[in-house]
Amino acid sequence: MNTTNDDQFLSEDEQLAVIEPIWPQITTEEATQALTAFSKISEDSTVTIVKDAQRIITSGAIVQVTTSEADVPKKYFLKRFHISVMTPKQLQPKHKAANQYAKNLHSQISAPRIATYIETPDGQTTVIIGEWIYELSSIAEGEDRYEKYHSWQPPQTSVEAFSIGQALAFLHNAASCSNQPADPGPSYYDNRYELIPNFVIEESTALHYFLDKRPVTKKWIENNAPNLKEDLKSCIPPSLNPDIAREIQKLPHIWIHGDGHCSNMTFHQKEVHTIFDFGLASPAPAVMDLAIALERNTLEWVKITAGDLASYRLDIAKAIMDGYQSVRPLNQSEKKALPAIIASVHVEAALNLIGYHIIANLPNNAQWSYDTYFRFHSTWFNTQAGKEYLAGIKRSL
Repeated sequence: MNTTNDDQFLSEDEQLAVIEPIWPQITTEEATQALTAFSKISEDSTVTIVKDAQRIITSGAIVQVTTSEADVPKKYFLKRFHISVMTPKQLQPKHKAANQYAKNLHSQISAPRIATYIETPDGQTTVIIGEWIYELSSIAEGEDRYEKYHSWQPPQTSVEAFSIGQALAFLHNAASCSNQPADPGPSYYDNRYELIPNFVIEESTALHYFLDKRPVTKKWIENNAPNLKEDLKSCIPPSLNPDIAREIQKLPHIWIHGDGHCSNMTFHQKEVHTIFDFGLASPAPAVMDLAIALERNTLEWVKITAGDLASYRLDIAKAIMDGYQSVRPLNQSEKKALPAIIASVHVEAALNLIGYHIIANLPNNAQWSYDTYFRFHSTWFNTQAGKEYLAGIKRSL
């Protein structure tokens, strides 16, 4: 898998079709029910949906509560998951980690704010109504200037990119002095980095372990991807040898944000003001969160997959890394691992998404996850453009 072929390319329209929202929009009636469960409305309250904020694999809305007692209406962000793809046990540790980080960062003047998750009277951060799970969070203050950006579109300036790196570093420092919630195990809304280092050390055991914990993905793989082991072998970056893989395994795990793209941050002038949406948070090394941010903000995959193989932004990558290391310098193990993690950070996410797409009755999207998200993205790092990008990352460390 060392080259890309013309028949692997997809038009931008074909790729954007994959991320079209499929879940129904949140209605005023159900928003009222959810807000009642969170004890955020009274008898004379009026609930209004200010903005539909559909996410790719969930539904969301900015809701406003107006009461006679309050001069200023209160706004919240309401997000909804179907019970077939998420459970409260999987979701609540993400909320707990975010709320703890918000508390740790609150007194630091230069640190970003964190949009916090709201609890019910009995201390839960989710409610179940019918077949849906709801979470409620504070509105992220600041300018949401990248709300219409898709993942893999870069921020506009290197100054903003520098601040993105700083914001993630502050988050990781806050995590290092927090009590980390217990790992509830994998879900379809995760960004983990376990399969690849484990596979480098012990192929069969790692693959069996990964698939056994994801039975829907496992069944799809058995029927549609009999060559998964060979495909995984060919996607391993040359620099990721067993010694590096073992160093990665030894790195401390924290609850990372999991999707450090500029569209999940608000800004004040050129600086990150608030980090929000911890929906892909999961336990992983801090350097993996940095790798995700670099992959999401500096590799324009929609253009690359359409045939423009050199669509990457090393200026933005350098700014993110410089910003990050101005707050939290990487240690030697993290520096050695970072390029290899960037080149394989998508693999587990792509395979994990297959199960979600099958449950959501999107078989074509499941095939896209394997053929494009997993295999094509892996292939690109072996092209001349991919090698030049990784060389640039190494120079910037």
